Amino acid sequence: MHDMRSKKYYKLFNQSRTAANNLYSVLDQFVTVIVPLAQNTNYPVERRVKSVKNAADKIAEAAEANAGPLDSGVDEVIRELNDLYEQVTEAEESFEKESKQVLEELSEKITKLAAKIKENGKLSDRLSAGSKEFLSRFKSKGSSFTSSNNEEDTEDEGEDDADKMTLNAAIEKLDSLDKEIKSKLAAIRRTGSDVQVLVEKCRGLVSKLGNFGVIWKKISNDATLLSEYITKNGLNEKTIVSKVVAESEVYEKIKRSLDEYTLRVD
Repeated sequence: MHDMRSKKYYKLFNQSRTAANNLYSVLDQFVTVIVPLAQNTNYPVERRVKSVKNAADKIAEAAEANAGPLDSGVDEVIRELNDLYEQVTEAEESFEKESKQVLEELSEKITKLAAKIKENGKLSDRLSAGSKEFLSRFKSKGSSFTSSNNEEDTEDEGEDDADKMTLNAAIEKLDSLDKEIKSKLAAIRRTGSDVQVLVEKCRGLVSKLGNFGVIWKKISNDATLLSEYITKNGLNEKTIVSKVVAESEVYEKIKRSLDEYTLRVD
């Protein structure tokens, strides 16, 4: 489920980058090709005016065609990611609660057995260093597992062996469960962290796309108005060139913003 959301997010992100690149391309052509052409008196004014109008129409079309990533797809991905994050968080809390209860029950048994072992010096001496270290986590306050060669045996060897086997079995069970629980919790937490990162990235994307949404609409409207302006003013070269140059300054700034956006995406 997490992998599916991740792929959906990155697909959306790549679409937004492609849209920015496409829009950058048509604006770049306007700034670097159309504006110099409009100012070049070596070409007939009719050709220059027609080129400007065609370029304006192309920009308007590009702005409309590349507005796709700004639709409900972004909101849908964020909603799904938030739902997934809540599910992972609930699973983590539920599993942690259940595992805590299991570990507490086993810890209680180990603590009782540890106290019994402490009373039996012979059995305590036979425990490995690892077992003593492990038991020390469950011992009563003030107790310790040290060598007790001078202590008298309080139980016969058969009872010692039985207690040791019972204790070792409990230790192994607790150790195994402890590792399993921690491993599962770590996996759940990693998933939660990954989803949270995606949620934050997607929110950041929405913020960026929201800003570009305004830009896209402005470009579309301005380009349409420029085309209409040229149609109305016919071959008034001076007026049209002045208008084109003014638009190019705006497009140059937008072009830089688009370029910065596409370079910063990860």
